[in-house]
Amino acid sequence: MEQIAENRSLRKDAVEVKFDLRGDPVFAMLDDFVASKVPVNVGYILRVCNISDPEDHCKLPSIVFTAIPEKDVFADSVIISSDLGDGSDEPVFSPKEVKLFFWEGM
Repeated sequence: MEQIAENRSLRKDAVEVKFDLRGDPVFAMLDDFVASKVPVNVGYILRVCNISDPEDHCKLPSIVFTAIPEKDVFADSVIISSDLGDGSDEPVFSPKEVKLFFWEGM
């Protein structure tokens, strides 16, 4: 999560996510980045949630929760509020919560 918060390109990706599904190419890039950092014996779900949406609580999807009974699930999150750009493009204000749920064993 720290790398996402500190890396300009990853922060930009986070604020540009429309849907936290693999069908969203920007989300897929973030998910691929996370997958490259997570050990193979650890399961995970990445969420990128719209903070301004009162219905989006950034929870672990219930289907995943029921599929991993008796597992200890840990979570870490970071708030990404905007991408100021490099001066050649418009700043983007689209606050998101990037949240990673992970558990041991697949």
